[in-house]
Parts: sequence; structure tokens; C-alpha cells
Amino acid sequence: MRGRWKLWASYGVSAIALVVVFRTAHFSELGSALREAKLVWLAPTLATLIGAQLVRALRWSILMKRSPIGITYHALTIGYMLNILLPFRLGEIARTYVMAQRSTITMPRALSAIVLERVLDLALSVLVLVAAMRVVPVPPTLQKAATGALAIVITIVTATGLLIWQAHRAETLLRRLLSRISVAAADRWTKRFVDLCDGFRDLGSARRVAAVIALTVISWALVYANIWTCLSMFLSPTPEEVLLVLAAMAFGAAIPAAPGGLGVVQAFAETALVIPFHEPKDRALAFVLVSTLGQQVVLVALGFFSLFRVGMSLGQVRGQGSAKVPPPTC
Repeated sequence: MRGRWKLWASYGVSAIALVVVFRTAHFSELGSALREAKLVWLAPTLATLIGAQLVRALRWSILMKRSPIGITYHALTIGYMLNILLPFRLGEIARTYVMAQRSTITMPRALSAIVLERVLDLALSVLVLVAAMRVVPVPPTLQKAATGALAIVITIVTATGLLIWQAHRAETLLRRLLSRISVAAADRWTKRFVDLCDGFRDLGSARRVAAVIALTVISWALVYANIWTCLSMFLSPTPEEVLLVLAAMAFGAAIPAAPGGLGVVQAFAETALVIPFHEPKDRALAFVLVSTLGQQVVLVALGFFSLFRVGMSLGQVRGQGSAKVPPPTC
């Protein structure tokens, strides 16, 4: 029942966002903007999208101590596809299942790498937002909010580092606290915590850490280029516009909504163009629809291709995406 309420709440958020996006849209002008799109930018838009996926696959592979890049890429695209088709980002669990079935990487080990991915991407998204706030005229309140978000991210990264450094003490404390509730629960969750920390420690050398950080920056640079090329189909974008749209779409995707962030991402991206830069609403909306929905169509197609390549069915990975991650074995 609780999960059902969360599901309906996420769809409600998306519905409200879609109303915001389309309530003042003029569909004849939107159609004209789509027909007048400069299709010469379509190829680089697709190239930067696929390039970002490849870089993310390489980063995930390094986080798992050089897992096979082919299966890592296919697992990643399958996960992205299911994140678009299913609520609650269940594709993240599904891609750990694919890795476990088609490689020697365990699900908890793959999941620990995903947690690190999320921490790194969160840090970059906040840095992008802070940079956007510096170059785009916004109210002081928003600038303070961005600075506060940066402080929270620094705290999260620091806490993650402390957990890895003091994993043994944290394990003892966790077991002691959970044992007051249930010994079985203490054993189960302590094992998961230990496996998670082991996955963190798999980064190992400073060179590997530097490689992961560099790949994170490169992937975000490719996303920036993707937004620039897609915007160029409809507008003459400035660096400030691209930066703010990137920050807006990143934070829109983080808000609980229908699968794929439907409605919310579009509302954030359109607002980032129309309000501070006074871009024509029809052209801004045309960009938003092509960028977000077109990207999702491509990622779903890539996901089905990856399912074919790894010899798995949609029902098989979808069922695992809805299941819980099994506790690691001793």
C-alpha cells in the first residue's frame, strides 16, 4: 500500500509538471518550430548522447575493478531503459542483476559501484548549479540555496570517505544498534554494509580514483555538448544558457516523478530558457521535447538491443528490478 501511494504521488507530480509545460503552449507555433529545426545538428546530438553512455560504462567498469566493458555497457543501457519504463529507478537494480548473470561481478559489488556513481554525479550536478548561479542573474535566495546544496554534497562525500576509512568501527556500531531490534536483521544488514564498503575500497589506487573523477567530468562535458547541439536545432545558445539548462535538467531528474522524470525534467528545462533568457516559448518547448523524449526513445532502443546481445528478456530483468537485492554471501 505504501509503495502504491508513492507511485501515485510520483505520477501526480508528473501530471502537474506537464500542465505547467503545456498550459500556455501554442501548438501551431510549436509545430512550426519543429518543422524549422536545423537537422544538421541531429548527428552530433546522437553522437554526444552515445559517447556519454560509453564513458559512463567505462567509469562503472573501473569502479568494479575493470569488469568486461562489453557486458558493462549492455547492463548500463538496460538499466537506463528500465529507469525510463519503470518507476523508482528500478533499472539500477536490474543492471546489477545483468552484471551478476553475465559476469563474475556480484549484485552487491555492482550496487556499491552505483552508489559511488551517484555520489560523484551529485557532486558534479551541484557544482554545475553553483557555476550557473554565478553566470546567470538569479535572485540571491537561489544563490544561497545553491551554496547550501554544495555544502550538503561536501558533507556527503566526506561522510562516505569516513565510512570507508573507519569501516570496521562503523560495522561494530551498526551491529550493536541493530541487535537491539533483531539479531537476524543485524547479521543481514551488517553483511550488506561490509560488502558495500568492500566495493568502495575496490577503487584502490590514487590513479584509479583520478581516472574515475576524470571520466565523470568527461561524461558531464559530453552531456553539456549534447544539450548545446540539441539547442542549436532551434536557437542560438550561449554557454550560460546551456549551463543553466544542464543544471535544471539534472535537478529535475532527481525529483520523484513518473518513469523517466516525465513532465518534471521538461518543466525545469523550459523554465531555465524562458524566464532568465526570455527565449520564445515555442522554440524552448520544441527543444525540450526533442531533447528529453528523443533521448528516451534512443535509450530504450539501445536497451532492447543490449537485451538481445546478452540473451535476456525484458520480463526477466524487469522482474529482478522489482526484487530486493540479495544479501552478500560470506
